Amino acid sequence: MNVDQMLQHCNDAVLVSFNEKELHVPVAFRILGRLLKNMVLKKPEFDKNSPTAKEFKYNTNFDFNTVQQELIKNISRFQEGEQAIKCIKHPFWGKMNSEDWNNLHWKHLDHHLKQFGV
Repeated sequence: MNVDQMLQHCNDAVLVSFNEKELHVPVAFRILGRLLKNMVLKKPEFDKNSPTAKEFKYNTNFDFNTVQQELIKNISRFQEGEQAIKCIKHPFWGKMNSEDWNNLHWKHLDHHLKQFGV
């Protein structure tokens, strides 16, 4: 993953919380996600090389400035809290409230920004 792909990847994760990006999660992984949710969200940070949904993986490149501005816009939109968050049942993690979403996105962004030395 390069930096522009990472920015698009993070954008897509935020779009899931808006119900604007669909994930196809097999039933077995839906059960696994619900079992792991509290453990993962309570950890101080994500583990390196954690698996990701196929919908968040890219082989193409993106315009850095475009995806950077989209991520800034989406994070600002996410800050509206419950007004912006439309997904109450994540396809992998299950039931999510605004605190869960905040925790998930913070750890996810932190994980990838550290990955690229930011």
